[in-house]
Amino acid sequence: MTTRTARTSRCLDADPYYLSLIPSIVLPLHLLSGWSATDRAAYQQALGLIRNGRAQAARAPLEALEAALAGIDRGLCAATLAMIDSVAGHDDRVGAGLARSLAAAPDCGEYHHFAGSLAVRTREIAAAIGHFEDAVRLDPGLGPAWAALALLHGLSGDWAQAEEPARLALAAGCELGPSLIDYCLMFALHYQGKPVTGPFLLPGAGGVSEPALARLLARLPAVDFGGSPPWANDAEPTVFVCCDSVYLAQHAVPLALSLAACGAAGRLHIHVINPEPGDAARLDALSVRLIDIPLTRSFETVEMACFGAPAVYYSCARFCRFYQFIKASGRPALMVDADVLFRQPPGKAIVGADFDIALLDNPGGPPWERFIAGAVYCAATPAALAFLTRVGFFIGQNLIARKGRWFMDQIALTLAFEAAGPDLRVRSWSSARMFDLTHGPDSILWTVTRFKSDDDPYNRYKRALLSTAPD
Repeated sequence: MTTRTARTSRCLDADPYYLSLIPSIVLPLHLLSGWSATDRAAYQQALGLIRNGRAQAARAPLEALEAALAGIDRGLCAATLAMIDSVAGHDDRVGAGLARSLAAAPDCGEYHHFAGSLAVRTREIAAAIGHFEDAVRLDPGLGPAWAALALLHGLSGDWAQAEEPARLALAAGCELGPSLIDYCLMFALHYQGKPVTGPFLLPGAGGVSEPALARLLARLPAVDFGGSPPWANDAEPTVFVCCDSVYLAQHAVPLALSLAACGAAGRLHIHVINPEPGDAARLDALSVRLIDIPLTRSFETVEMACFGAPAVYYSCARFCRFYQFIKASGRPALMVDADVLFRQPPGKAIVGADFDIALLDNPGGPPWERFIAGAVYCAATPAALAFLTRVGFFIGQNLIARKGRWFMDQIALTLAFEAAGPDLRVRSWSSARMFDLTHGPDSILWTVTRFKSDDDPYNRYKRALLSTAPD
């Protein structure tokens, strides 16, 4: 079972994605403005070698410039040499170059920011924080250093320390990735028990009533889940998939075929947002192909101008539809991303279903990735529906207010989980087996990776499935 105690994050030890967001290993080239024409040309020629993949050839001219120059100018050459060593993986030499750079210009905040960025690359987080703190002490207007401090403290779980840097980074106009500095500030306040001001409208304290959610959902496009076959006596949970017309053809069809290929015995419901002509016929043909898997469908037509970015609407509104679907069917259901492929029947993930909700647990991640939204199970119990009511209310009100943003669905899961009472029984799924990026043979689901190739196991399996698909 998932616990509600851990608030620290360990993703700095595990996920290079977040380290890549630390802004930025950028040399302060405006410092060249005081150089002689000859020295400036020599330095820029060395940079040209670095950009063309000949970094080691740039070392000798940079060392000569460092020996010839003094003060802040010498520091820039030493910092550039440290960058060359960092990119080449010579971590043992990076520190010496940075030490020379800082000794040449100890009061230059930009060099401390540069040193912090290189320390992040070598996972020396404490040293990086020290350098960024020196950078903002020397240059309080250095927004990227404030942003780096906010992200490092937040991702380390030090939310009290993240608050002020996040405020100052936002005041300087600095954001990282999908509004991560905004999220750092939001959770810094949330975890300190302070009034939360942030990118989202938040539900008030206490539970969210079903009538309140119903009034909110009435302001979204209408959906009819009626007219479906009887729901009772399914051997496995209904698989619920939400997609647009493009994803229906590219992903939902092979997903459906993968259910049949792995011997699933439940049913599949596909909800299509903004369907195109021909989608109903495509689903009819797919239903004929899925001999042992009843296929039901629903549609909605939405004017995206009313709700913001389409990709955010697709990824988040599905939680509202998932709640409505379970209310209409009265059956447990498993919602999955449209681009997953089943390798084993979904019932194997629900063995011993003495729980209300099952979530993809990521305990080392920050709150916006505390739970991965790619697979969520709901047992249709009162406690599970209360959980989904809170999730749907958070998402729905922000979509209507045009405040939808990336990770909003996962933030909704985190906030609902933390607000839930002790009666909610939550099962943790291991991402490694349930939602597998590495495509192991014992996984329930395979999902696409950031670094996909045409010949990886996921795409080979997908092509094999599509070769049996109806026209």
